[in-house]
Amino acid sequence: MPGLVLHFGAVTQCSHAAPATPLVPNVRVKVSAMPVVNVGTPHVVVGCPFTGTGGACTSGQWVIGALRVTSMGQPLAIQGGFGQCIPNGMPMATTTAQPRVFAS
Repeated sequence: MPGLVLHFGAVTQCSHAAPATPLVPNVRVKVSAMPVVNVGTPHVVVGCPFTGTGGACTSGQWVIGALRVTSMGQPLAIQGGFGQCIPNGMPMATTTAQPRVFAS
């Protein structure tokens, strides 16, 4: 499934609308003048309001991304892929991504 490549400026968040920021973007590849994000790159989640079972989202990472496009041996994170929050396993979402580069 193709999707827009996520870069450092993409707006990602946990299921509870708290922002998630990648800690280590891939500086070898850039789209829209910003480094891309690989699957497995840790994200820090700040201000998650969730108080139910498993606790608030504190971090997360994309676990499913592009199948055929990689950088440094890792698939690129794409909008429409799957990200998961830690410790509660809730999904992460992308609300805004760069509009030009697709990967599948």
